[in-house]
Amino acid sequence: MNLELTDEQKMLRDSVDRFASRRLETPLSGADDVAETARGLRKELGELGLWSLTAPVEAGGSGFDLPSACLAIDALARRDAGTALTVALHVGLVVPTLAAADNEPDLSLIGGEVPVGIIWPAVDSDLPVPLYAAEEDSSWTLDGGATALVPAEGAQAFLVLAIDFDDASKTKSFLVEPDQIELHAHSSLGLDGPLQGRAQLDQVIICSDRAVTSSTTPLLNDLALCLASVALGVGQAALDEGLSYAAEREQFGRSLDKFQAIRFKLADMATHLETSRWAVLRAAASKDDSLARLALRSSVDAALFVADEALQIHGGYGYTEEYPVERLYRDSRQLSSLAENWLAIGRDGLR
Repeated sequence: MNLELTDEQKMLRDSVDRFASRRLETPLSGADDVAETARGLRKELGELGLWSLTAPVEAGGSGFDLPSACLAIDALARRDAGTALTVALHVGLVVPTLAAADNEPDLSLIGGEVPVGIIWPAVDSDLPVPLYAAEEDSSWTLDGGATALVPAEGAQAFLVLAIDFDDASKTKSFLVEPDQIELHAHSSLGLDGPLQGRAQLDQVIICSDRAVTSSTTPLLNDLALCLASVALGVGQAALDEGLSYAAEREQFGRSLDKFQAIRFKLADMATHLETSRWAVLRAAASKDDSLARLALRSSVDAALFVADEALQIHGGYGYTEEYPVERLYRDSRQLSSLAENWLAIGRDGLR
């Protein structure tokens, strides 16, 4: 298998990196007006075609393959993990779900400048009744609470995934108008940027033509690898911070990167990241479900390990907001929770 990057892939990666360096120099959470900045940023991401990286050109998408999308998301995450996560969820879940539908939903949604919001039937302590979908004649009734993973402000529609009332082992997908959903946003430990929170749907009736049906069961490969790419970007940013600080900080008359113990740390950090990066590219090229899960597991673990080591290199300064490594550590920790709890992809899923 040839995993060498093509000229097109390098060009996409470099162009996204330039955009992120210019536009995401300050994380979204640090903007003076977060809501207004987020709206402008979402439009720019749409103009660049990042919401629809893997969508077919005929549907208004960019037409890139999955490895290319992973490279682009990695480049975004090095600057702002929250923005990269928003793109990753859209490219990894919304695009493949709508593109694989048998009933031909409105594909213009995935090629627009405004992302589709996502609501997932995850259960937490504040949601005693999960979101269910019950079929009645020519319509579906959605009722219950759910986790709103990307309730994007101004979203043109929401992709709602609900548990099938007649078979709890299955999940049904629907396109729902924003005014039919009650959203409650909340802040989180890390991954600032996408508005996360809870959603409540009380006896919402959806016509059958708004159901997204497919004869195939999605393996969530795209989503796993897009999330893995966010983790790689966070890990790379943490490594860069560790390298920079070790080069400028002096102890006993020489910089930290001249000490063997620190050099070993930096080498281990780079090794974990590079190994995981190749695992992601291999899984994306092969479209193998087990490899995708392995790549996600490896990338999330690598990001958390690298961020923790970078924080240790900074010493006490690593725990302060004066240096970005504390934010990167929080981002990596929340990504680990997403992989474990939301996707339920852990070590038991590697069989």
